[in-house]
Order: sequence, then C-alpha cells, then structure tokens
Amino acid sequence: MNNFLNLSEKEFEIMRIFWSLESPVTIQEFISKYNPEAKNTTIHGNIKKLMEKDMIEVMGRTIVSRTPARLYFRKMSVEEYLTNQLISIRALNGKVDILKFLTILYDDNLLRIADIEKFLTRKREEETPIETSL
Repeated sequence: MNNFLNLSEKEFEIMRIFWSLESPVTIQEFISKYNPEAKNTTIHGNIKKLMEKDMIEVMGRTIVSRTPARLYFRKMSVEEYLTNQLISIRALNGKVDILKFLTILYDDNLLRIADIEKFLTRKREEETPIETSL
C-alpha cells in the first residue's frame, strides 16, 4: 500500500489523464491526444510502472495502422487512490482526524451537505433489515 505514496510527478500526471478518460486508449493515442510533447519510451516506462502499482491495466487489443496495439485504462479510480492515500498516511502516523478532513473538503466546496445526506440515506437503507414473508 505504500506504493500509493510513491507516485512520481510524471506518473501522477499520467493518472490524472487516465482518470478523465471514458474509454481505453493505445499509447500512441494517449500521446497524440493528451501528451504530444512526451516521448514514446517515457510514456511506455511510466505506464509499465503504473501497471506494476495496479493503477493501469490492459483492457484489450486493437489494430492501429495494421499493427497490433494494447488498449490501456485505469484500474483504480481517483476515489480509490485518494482513499488508499488516506489509509497509507493513517498507517504511518496512526491518526487522521476524519472530521477535520471533511471540514476542509466542505470549506473548499468539494463536499456538500446534500452529498453527506445522500451517503447517510444510502447507508441507512443498506443497514435496514428486509422483512420477508413466507
């Protein structure tokens, strides 16, 4: 889990792009659309590292200009990544003030009361036993 704390700047930049994608892409497509100044070998190397960290996976194959190409997509959502970051930090120092964390999210307009209410409603519904009649 400590791998999550060790993303390089380039790896994080690549993940930010993958988190915004709706469908898998080839490396050539990734470079031409999202990172045209990058070198093919640099992107290949960073994607390989991200695959080793279980953040990107091969979702299939396609043909590009009569050449086989792999299709890559995120394996981990941004929410899962952030959760694992928080868990990793908590494991290092043993303490994370969740209420303070939520307050910061709220103060920065990243969390709304309606979101919290929706979450609580969903969780209450999950906890409510379902009565069945035989």
